Amino acid sequence: AAPVPAAPPPEVAPEPPSEPIRPDPLPPVAPPRPSAAKAPPVEAEPVAPVAAGPTVSRAMVVVRDASSMQVTCGDRTAAGSTSARITDFPAGTCRVTAVMLDRTLTGTANIDKPREVYCTATDGALSCP
Repeated sequence: AAPVPAAPPPEVAPEPPSEPIRPDPLPPVAPPRPSAAKAPPVEAEPVAPVAAGPTVSRAMVVVRDASSMQVTCGDRTAAGSTSARITDFPAGTCRVTAVMLDRTLTGTANIDKPREVYCTATDGALSCP
């Protein structure tokens, strides 16, 4: 028996070029209507009180041979091992505390401009000229 010739593949018509899909346009939005009741005014944030008097932008306080130290000028405090950099503080008297040989020593320094202050232990207290 002779083989049966295969049927030619069916002819498929090319698909028409597709158009890009476009979303439906959004309807126009009406502007909001003014409300009869007005919202209460927004109050401004309270402003921090301005420091009374001049301020100093920076100072470095050094206590050689300290194991830790702290300097406080007004409401600003800085700490370190043998030195501390304090910034933006009110000019005037600063309190300096340091631990040296397991003893806590205290003194004051008058800082009215950016500078370095070197404190030394003198008679059980700190001297910070």
